[in-house]
Amino acid sequence: MAPRSLRILMLNTEHGWRGGEHQVLLLLRGLAGAAEAVTVCQPGSALEQELARAGLPAHPLAMRGPLHPSAAWAIRRLVHSGAFDLVHAHTSHAHSLAALACLGGKVPLLVTRRVDFPLKRGWFSHWKYVSAVAHYAAVSDAVLRVLAAGGVDAARITTIHDGIDGARFPAGMVSGLRSEFAIPAGDIIIGITAQLTDHKDHRTLLDAFALIERARTDCWLLIVGRGELEQELKAKARDLGLRQVRFTGFRQDIANILNGLDIFTLCSHLEGLGSSIMDAMHCGLPVVGTRAGGIPELITDGSDGLLVGVRDAAGLAGAVLRLAGDPALRRRLGAQAQVTAMNRFSSERMVAAYLALFQRLAPLSRAAADLHDAP
Repeated sequence: MAPRSLRILMLNTEHGWRGGEHQVLLLLRGLAGAAEAVTVCQPGSALEQELARAGLPAHPLAMRGPLHPSAAWAIRRLVHSGAFDLVHAHTSHAHSLAALACLGGKVPLLVTRRVDFPLKRGWFSHWKYVSAVAHYAAVSDAVLRVLAAGGVDAARITTIHDGIDGARFPAGMVSGLRSEFAIPAGDIIIGITAQLTDHKDHRTLLDAFALIERARTDCWLLIVGRGELEQELKAKARDLGLRQVRFTGFRQDIANILNGLDIFTLCSHLEGLGSSIMDAMHCGLPVVGTRAGGIPELITDGSDGLLVGVRDAAGLAGAVLRLAGDPALRRRLGAQAQVTAMNRFSSERMVAAYLALFQRLAPLSRAAADLHDAP
C-alpha cells in the first residue's frame, strides 16, 4: 500500500486580508498535490472567499477570541478525529485555540510567528508559547531571536521567509496611478502599503515628508491602507500643512500601485519581516526601510535598497531625497532589488521549506494513526 499524503489542519482567525493571509493562500496553493490541507477560517472572511476562488478546502468556523470555548471544542474534535497529522496555526488567536485543541493529544502543533513583539509573561503565556507548541516557523531571524529570548528552545524554531506571488505582477504593466491622482509627469511618487497601525510608524513618515516638501516641490506621498490610526494620521498631515500627501484607503490593485511608484518605503519601528518590501523589490523599486525586526534581512544597505534608523524622520527624509535626486541610483538599486527578490524570496522556495518542515514534524503522529488504523 502506498503511503498516504500528509494531512494538515490549518487555522487562521482573521476576518480581513493582510500579508499573513496572502501567505497562507500561497502556501496552500503550493502544497496542492504534495499534501492534503483543510483550513479552518472565519465564515465570510476574505480568506474563505479566496480559498473558494482557488478551489481549496475550507472549514468555516466562528472564532470569537483566543479562548472561545465552542470554537476550541470544535477544533479539538477535528484534531482528535485522527484525520490530521499536523496542526498549523497562522495567527495569535489561532495559536491559542490550537493549543487548547491539541492538549492531551499526539498531533503536533506548528505555529507561524509573524511579529517581533516580545512574548507576554505569566503562566498561561509560558504554557501557550513554550510548552504547547512542537515547533515554530519564524518569518525572520529577528522573530526567531524574540522567541528564543522569551524562553523557546532555538532548536524548535525554523526561519522561513515569506514568498512572493510573481503572478500578481505581470511584466510590462502600465500603471494608471499618475493619472488617477493627477500627478505631473516627471514628479517623484513615494509610496507605502501598510495597515495604518502604530508599529508601521506612519507618524515618522509624515514628519519626514514635511522635510521632503520643504526641500523639493515635485515629490508626492501615497499612503495605501486602512487602520485604527487613519483619522489621526490625516489630522497630522493637515497640521503639518502637507500638500502632496494622498491617503488612498485599502486597495486590491497592488500591482497597479507598485508599478506606478518611483520609491517605496516601510518605516516600521517593529516588523517581523515586511512582505510588502519583498513585493516592491520584485517590481524593481528602490526601497527605503528601517533597521527594524526582519527588514535588514531583506535589504542590503546600498546594494538593493537603503536602510535608516527607527523613528528617524531626518534620516528617512535624507534617504528619500537622495533617491529622488539621483535617477541612476534609483535604477541601480531597483534592478538589484528585483534580482534579490527573485533569487531569495520566491513562493516556491517558501512552500518547499514548509513542506520539509511538515515532513520532519508529522512522522510520530502518522505512525500513531497508522498503528490505530491497522487491522
